[in-house]
Amino acid sequence: MRHILTTILLSFILLSCKGVVDFPVEDSGKLYVNALMTDQGNCRIQVMQSHPVLGRNPVPLELQDIILTADGSPVELTVNMEQTYDTLISFETGYRFKAGQELALKAEAAGIPEIRAEVTMPESIPEVEIRKSEIESIKDTDGKDLVDVFHPSL
Repeated sequence: MRHILTTILLSFILLSCKGVVDFPVEDSGKLYVNALMTDQGNCRIQVMQSHPVLGRNPVPLELQDIILTADGSPVELTVNMEQTYDTLISFETGYRFKAGQELALKAEAAGIPEIRAEVTMPESIPEVEIRKSEIESIKDTDGKDLVDVFHPSL
């Protein structure tokens, strides 16, 4: 009987409490950039806008400006319409970046703080060819040879 009264009393105390937690929700979202830059002349840049979980419905991204420079000189970007949506804009360029070039990107959208990124183009990594004759074995814990599983083309 004592446990029942304790349980009822605790339930009454816990259920009668009311707490309101306010936390700020950014209404404008943020800009994000996903960029793939190579020395092969196939650079792709995607600019997207995040949206708060508890905020308004996604609105189309109104990109005001995007500037890509290589060693201070502007690089021409073209919009890839096949990969552009309301909240994502995709760009491409055929510019061939060189190792050691200083790349800078700036993007601005309506009502969202601008973003900037800078990077130095790294050296190319030479392609490595792996031949099956060079791999002695890849075995799992049961001793089964896994060369054909990991490298079926070898």
